[in-house]
Amino acid sequence: MKFSTTITQIKTALEKNPTAREFDSDLMLVVWDMEAFEKDLTNIHNITVPELFRRIRNKELTSPDTITRLSRLIKKAHPELKGKRKRKSEEEVIQELLVYKKDLFA
Repeated sequence: MKFSTTITQIKTALEKNPTAREFDSDLMLVVWDMEAFEKDLTNIHNITVPELFRRIRNKELTSPDTITRLSRLIKKAHPELKGKRKRKSEEEVIQELLVYKKDLFA
């Protein structure tokens, strides 16, 4: 699949599906649905996991890594496409780890 087509599909998925903004797994499913429709492949919801991996390996479907990397780039360029979930800051994570460590060795 052409790179520009993949970017367009991911951006469209982020624009039209709020849950795809929040969860990479939802984003992958939406993108794979679009690809399967365009290529006239079997309904993506009805294939086995080995079949899904085969299709990714054979480049019939975009890899999860490519989808997530491109979605991060798109979200950086278009902040309105970022999810609404609150993400912990690095400082919040460090503080939680310090509390956990303190409790663990108390």
